[in-house]
Amino acid sequence: MDNYIILGVGKYIANIEEILESIYEKESSSTRDYKILGFIDSDTEKKGKNYYGYEVVGDINWFETNQLKVNVISFINPIGRQEIFSNLPKNDLIHFPNLIHSSAIISKKAEIGIGNIIAQGAVIAPYAKIGNHNHLNYSVIVGHHCQIDNYTTLNGGAHVAGSSHIKEAAFIGPGAVVIDNITIGERSKIGANAVVRKDVPNDVTAVGVPAKIL
Repeated sequence: MDNYIILGVGKYIANIEEILESIYEKESSSTRDYKILGFIDSDTEKKGKNYYGYEVVGDINWFETNQLKVNVISFINPIGRQEIFSNLPKNDLIHFPNLIHSSAIISKKAEIGIGNIIAQGAVIAPYAKIGNHNHLNYSVIVGHHCQIDNYTTLNGGAHVAGSSHIKEAAFIGPGAVVIDNITIGERSKIGANAVVRKDVPNDVTAVGVPAKIL
């Protein structure tokens, strides 16, 4: 039995269920199965409460008493994800698998780190490099030779064209397009359906067609 723990409460757990189902349906062993143990959340008032079918088992201190091997994943916002993963204890019981839906198309020449969520219909082209703990949602396209650093979110339908670089903890809104050879700075946000034609510096928000910094 593979045990999973989710960092941060959210409705996206429904999609995590579908991704896990698609993964385990492909497993050749009939004895291979999984269980979602519940949520970890920093809000201590949520402990013991049920959200979307799963209990909040505690805050990050839960890992100090846990005696089970657990797979840890999170879909919360990039900066929150960056903070919580950096504060996790380091021990042999905590693992960070990639959750990749069976419908995703990933080139054998792409490189993928650990702890990523790659949802339905995502496409990752040759020589793309995906770091750690990223969330690539429905139908995201990452072009050839792109680099996606760590803790980023690429929302549904976002398209990052060839040789672009999405830096740490950036957020790309649904339907946004980043054209070839563009860099999106750390912690920056790109609005829904924006078209990014110029580099975006760190810690800004850019929206519109073409995208402009607010």
